[in-house]
Order: sequence, then structure tokens, then C-alpha cells
Amino acid sequence: MIGKFIKCSIGFVSLVLVASLFLTGCIVSQMAARETAALREIQRIHEAELIYQAKHLRYGTLEELANEKLIDEAIGKGAKGSYKFEVEITADGFNAYAIPKNYDSWFGQSVKRSFFVNEKGIMTYADKQGRRADANDQRVEQ
Repeated sequence: MIGKFIKCSIGFVSLVLVASLFLTGCIVSQMAARETAALREIQRIHEAELIYQAKHLRYGTLEELANEKLIDEAIGKGAKGSYKFEVEITADGFNAYAIPKNYDSWFGQSVKRSFFVNEKGIMTYADKQGRRADANDQRVEQ
């Protein structure tokens, strides 16, 4: 009787371990997909800013870029998926950011990396614990 209980317990523990490894892999995979999507959106913002600047002789806000259909309407409102998007217009350019909305959450829409791009095309990323990335962070290899 005890032997059956031990075998059953070992089987259950093994099942729980396999299930937890599977779920962890799924969460990591989803996180990578969300971060890749944010990186693509940052690249689109960079392209949109260059087009907008050529037409208007200045860089545009997210709302202005969206109004001209250069970026997704949701990004023009400042958020899409797991990320908040921001653009700062500077004296001679712009800085664009993708920042995780729910940094500390393991479930749901959690992501870890923040992204940055400027008018020079310097594109970076870092785990900034929910804060903005900047030009000094790890460069994105294109």
C-alpha cells in the first residue's frame, strides 16, 4: 500500500514539474513575442518620424503620426499590447520609447525590456525595471 502511494506521489510530482516547465516556456515565449512586436513598432515610429519630418520640416507627436496614418492608431494614443509608447521632440530631433505597462507581473501581459530610438536611428533595449531605455543601453543589431 505504501509502495503504491510513493509511486503515485512521484508520478504526481513529476507531472507538476513537467507542467510548470511547460508553462514557464510558454510565458517566456509569449514575452519574447511581445517584446519583438514592440521593437517593430519602435522601428515604425522611427520611419514615420523621418517621413513626417521630410513633409512638415519638424518631427511629430505620436498623435500627429497616427493622424497621417504613418503609425497604428493605438500607438498614436500611447499604448498597444503590453507597452506604453512615448515620443519626446527635442531641439534637433526626437526620442521614442516603448515601456512595459506591467513590468512586475508574471502572468497576463508581462514584458521586461524597454526600447528606445532617436532621429539618428540609434535603437537600444534594456531591462530597466519598467522605466525608459536610452541611447546608452544595449544596441539593437539590425
